Amino acid sequence: MKKLFVLLLALSCVGAFAQVTVAGYDKAKATYDSVSEGAAFSDEIRFNLTAKDADGKYGFSGRFQGSSGTMSFDTVTVAGVDQTFDEAITTANNTFAVKYMYGWANFFDGMLKLSAGKINEGGYQFGQNEANSIQGNVSSDNAMTSFKDIRTQSMEITLAPIAGLTASAIYTPNGSVAACDWKFGVAYAVENLLNIKAMATMNAADKFLATFGAEFVGVENLSAVAGGKVYNDGTDPFFGIYSIIGYTMDKLFVEVAADINTKTDLVDSGYYFEGQAEYTLETLSVRGFGQYNKDHDLAEAGNEYLVGAELSVPVGGGEFNVGVNYGDVTEVSLPVYLKIAF
Repeated sequence: MKKLFVLLLALSCVGAFAQVTVAGYDKAKATYDSVSEGAAFSDEIRFNLTAKDADGKYGFSGRFQGSSGTMSFDTVTVAGVDQTFDEAITTANNTFAVKYMYGWANFFDGMLKLSAGKINEGGYQFGQNEANSIQGNVSSDNAMTSFKDIRTQSMEITLAPIAGLTASAIYTPNGSVAACDWKFGVAYAVENLLNIKAMATMNAADKFLATFGAEFVGVENLSAVAGGKVYNDGTDPFFGIYSIIGYTMDKLFVEVAADINTKTDLVDSGYYFEGQAEYTLETLSVRGFGQYNKDHDLAEAGNEYLVGAELSVPVGGGEFNVGVNYGDVTEVSLPVYLKIAF
C-alpha cells in the first residue's frame, strides 16, 4: 500500500510540470537449460517517470520496477520415466519497488544543481555501449567500489563552473557523519575528442576507493575507453584495469572489453574478456558473442568460458529475441524473451 501511495503521489504531481515523459517496458523471458533439463520463466516490468518545468530549472525523476517472480519447470524421474512437474516451482521474489525517486533544481544558469531523494547518479562512470542479457559486464565499477548507478537516499550538490567540467559531492546520511558517507565525482569533456571521469570515496574501514578513466572519441564511430580502479579488501590495496572499445561501421557494431584485477597476493588476481558483434537490418538484428573468465567475479553463472548467438526482431520499441548459449558449466541454454516497450 505504501508503494502504491508513492506512485499515486508522483502521478498526481506531474500536472505541475510543463514537460512530462513516461516510458518503460514489460519483459517476459523463458530459458531452457540442458543441465537441469528444465525451463525457467521470469518477467519484469519497468516504469520510468520524468518531469521538468519549461525552462529546465527544476524537476524530478523516478523508476518503479518489479517482477511477479521466477518459475522453474524441472524434469524428474518417476518410476524410471522422466517427467516434468505439473506445478511450477515459484521463487518467492515478487517485488515492485521504487528503484530511485528524486527531485532536482538548477541555480545560476545551471552552474549549481541540487538533488535530493533516492538519487540515481551514474554520470561519473564508464560502461559498455552495447549489451544484451549476458554481455555488457565491464564497467569502471564493480561490487568492491559500488559507484555505478548510485541509488541511495542521498543529497547531491553539483558544480559546473565552465563548459565541459562538472564536479559532485554526494552525502548519504547514516546516523553519524563518517568519511564513507561521502562520494566525490568529477568529469571533464573536450568536445569530439576526450571524456574524462573519476570518482572517489572511503569504505567503512576508512580505506580509499576510486575509479577513473578516459574515453577517446576523436575518430568518427569509434569509442575507446581505458582506466583503472583502486580497491581495498580490508587487508591491502590493489588495482584493477579495464578497457572498452566499440566501433560502428554502417550496419555492423563490434565491441571488445576487458577487466583485470591485480593483487600483491597473486592467488586472488583475475581477468575477464568479452566481445560481441551485431549486424542490424530494418527487420532484424543478429548478434554473436563470447566471454572468457579466469578467477574474476564477472563470470556468467560460474562459467570459465561462454559463447552464444541471438536473433532479435523489433516489436514496436521493444523486441522479440531468441538465442542459444554454451558455457563450460551451464552447457546449453536456450533463452527466449519478448519485450514490449512504451
